[in-house]
Amino acid sequence: MPSSTTSVAKLPGEADMVAPPHRIYNIRGCRVVTLTFFVLFTALLFYVSFADVSIPKLLYLTPKQSSLAEVHGIMFDAGSTGSRIHVFTFVRGKGGQLELSNEFFHEVKPGLSSYADNPKQGSQSIERLLQKSEDIIPKQRWKYTPVALKATAGLRLLPSNSSKQLLEEVRRLFQESPYHFSQESNVDIMDGPDEGLFAWITVNFLLGGLKSDDSKLFGTLDLGGGSTQITLCPVHQETLQEAPVGFRRYLTIAKRKFPLYTHSYLGLGLMAARTAILESGTAGNGVDVKLSPCIHYNFRGSWKFGIHKSIEISGDSRYGYSGCLEDAKKVLAKFQVHKPVGIDSIQMYAFSYYYDRAVDLGLIDLEKGGTITVGQFKEGAEQACSNESKTSPYLCLDSTYIVALLMEGFGFTEERKLTLKKKIDGVEVSWALGATLDLFDKMT
Repeated sequence: MPSSTTSVAKLPGEADMVAPPHRIYNIRGCRVVTLTFFVLFTALLFYVSFADVSIPKLLYLTPKQSSLAEVHGIMFDAGSTGSRIHVFTFVRGKGGQLELSNEFFHEVKPGLSSYADNPKQGSQSIERLLQKSEDIIPKQRWKYTPVALKATAGLRLLPSNSSKQLLEEVRRLFQESPYHFSQESNVDIMDGPDEGLFAWITVNFLLGGLKSDDSKLFGTLDLGGGSTQITLCPVHQETLQEAPVGFRRYLTIAKRKFPLYTHSYLGLGLMAARTAILESGTAGNGVDVKLSPCIHYNFRGSWKFGIHKSIEISGDSRYGYSGCLEDAKKVLAKFQVHKPVGIDSIQMYAFSYYYDRAVDLGLIDLEKGGTITVGQFKEGAEQACSNESKTSPYLCLDSTYIVALLMEGFGFTEERKLTLKKKIDGVEVSWALGATLDLFDKMT
């Protein structure tokens, strides 16, 4: 078990932030609200409306599980660039409540969506990951261990028939496995908003934000391959009052009520944005060759993401941060990214490709992560675009797009701090833990 406090990576001179130990919580899910309750609650929140969302309820063990010293849950993240298995181990606390004690994580590439033309082979890639769980979970507990797979933007971007066939193969695999698989919906494409909400639950669960009314809450920024999410609990009413329709969610956790600002932008994940930026390039000498100011003029190659056709690309004499930034802004403009107001005091946790590219730019430690400003990210992007990187030819493009998303999209200033973490207390920062808590709830 982890120690009682954990120091989060920080910049020199920054105050220590202490994360509580792995925590025990009761989490109650949203219930369908009546019209009367809805009207009363929106009046309390100055007539801000919320959409119903499904979140974890009681995290008590089922009668069969309650006699076990450890309880396990298996969650697959079928992302656009890779498939990941999370095996969570919980122990039974007071009153039968769950306490997270460990996580096993492993990733394989390419992602499940890459097997659109061969669903059986896609299922086999998941099977190889599933076999790793047999070394983690004792055999006598397999039948009590729930297993699920949630696909994200990669499968959302596929034709419906292709994604359906892939999911059917995975369902068949889980049904034939020794693990607990009772609902077909446990293998499905996750809604983008749920992806953001589950990630928010994961981060605040691990940092103790859900423990009591006076606990500090953290916002989350998740940058995947196909989509990106922003989720936070506002401290000012104007954040929700000025949010577009569909950006407001309401949930109840451990009897606490959380009005959330959250949205998922499909098509603005890093790989999807890279594709759009390259496609917007000018025509080169060849009809199918695209010239991009985001690519060094010595580079020539091809790029493919998802179901998009391969793009032949070549560097441009205009190579540099300014030209690349303009192309990134044009892509963002098509999505009309909303700039939330009144969120300056909320500490934001950024992960996934935010973390990876910050490491690539040398801004944070690979293992510990760190806290940086948006301005530092911008300086890193400018530096990346002033040189040629033979090992990372897309680093200029990727880092410039991230700066554009943060500043032009979300409206963050250069002074805005971001905490970049890959793990908190040894647990991978993603939506997987939040989704697993929801999975346990469905078994009760």
